[in-house]
Amino acid sequence: MKRLSEIHPDFYPHPVKASDADKFKLNPVTDFLEKSELIALYHKCGDRLHRGTVKNVRHRMSHQNVTFTQIQKWRSKITNLLQHHWIKLHDSADHIGVQMNNLELNPMWNYWARVESS
Repeated sequence: MKRLSEIHPDFYPHPVKASDADKFKLNPVTDFLEKSELIALYHKCGDRLHRGTVKNVRHRMSHQNVTFTQIQKWRSKITNLLQHHWIKLHDSADHIGVQMNNLELNPMWNYWARVESS
């Protein structure tokens, strides 16, 4: 994340939601997994899932490490982040819009570029 931030400071997805009144108007989502939370969650999961030996697996998987409520909250924030989001391309005004919230369809994306009139 640090290296990616150095290359492209605005790489993190920007979650949006279509307005109920106007489906073409996109409003920012406020309750999503922010970059700092993703980093913290990555470290928390890494400490439990990717380190140690089989002998200490019970300690790593202890119910005291995380609650089901915490897992549900993280799931909701990750879903809110990725459901419909924009990614700004590096050194460009162009964006990619991604929609992943329809269970019956594959994720869709659109490339949005600035159009100059001649």
